Amino acid sequence: MKYKRKFKLNPHDIDLIENCLSKELHHRSEVFLQSEKQHDTDAMDAAKSGISEITELLAKLHDQKNWYGHDPKNRPVPMG
Repeated sequence: MKYKRKFKLNPHDIDLIENCLSKELHHRSEVFLQSEKQHDTDAMDAAKSGISEITELLAKLHDQKNWYGHDPKNRPVPMG
């Protein structure tokens, strides 16, 4: 199977994806903490792996955004 290289997502779509990933990240962090209390190293390792994977994906989404400052008198200007 071949993946598309370009996607048609609007800012709302990206925001929704980021919010869902953040909630999953929170859930996996809770799983990690519970596993740590129970000294379950296998569950801790699985949670850590998932946390890293989600964090890296959120970073990729963040890095692909075009950040703009807004001056009401002028058009939006790229920041950074």
